[in-house]
Amino acid sequence: MKKFLKIFGLVMLVLVVIIIGILTILTRDKNNLDKQIARAKAQVENYKNYKPDNKEYFKVVRSQNNDLYYYAADGKRYIFPSIEVYRSWYNDFLTVNLKIADLNTLYQTPLGGNVTFRPGTLMETPTDPHIYMVIKNGEIRPFANEDMLLKIYGDNWQKSVNKLENYYFTEYKVDPVINSIQDFPEIPKAININQDKGLNTNS
Repeated sequence: MKKFLKIFGLVMLVLVVIIIGILTILTRDKNNLDKQIARAKAQVENYKNYKPDNKEYFKVVRSQNNDLYYYAADGKRYIFPSIEVYRSWYNDFLTVNLKIADLNTLYQTPLGGNVTFRPGTLMETPTDPHIYMVIKNGEIRPFANEDMLLKIYGDNWQKSVNKLENYYFTEYKVDPVINSIQDFPEIPKAININQDKGLNTNS
């Protein structure tokens, strides 16, 4: 009987050690996950608090047809394909406050292409189930699942997603999937369209 109790005691001791080890690992993993979630939320706050430099407002003009253009460092004009793309860069700055350029003057500057969403923007298209994050210059990465969006952006994460029409999707390049919170990309605190396109890092 004593031998049995001794063995039983040793078995229980081993089980306790194993359980403590498992709990320690789980606690450590949870703490790491909490830190990663906090880091991702801080990145989102960087995005929300973005304000363009004052001189950036003077690089955007409105045509007589109400099209919006960005005059870039390469001497070309880039069109904002939608008001959502414009607002990702200039928030709620009213387009009626922009300088109006007559078409003859406008057409003297060659067209360089489209402006893409600002890095950090969430976007989706009508026929694609994925939610994408814009990384830089039209590079985008899809989220593996909605659970990550829920943890980072909260219950109303859908309100942070911008719509992109299918015919503009070719302007974007799909990069690897964001598979975990740890894989959440860095969002630049300050960037302008020239820098995003790699045209002039000093502008």
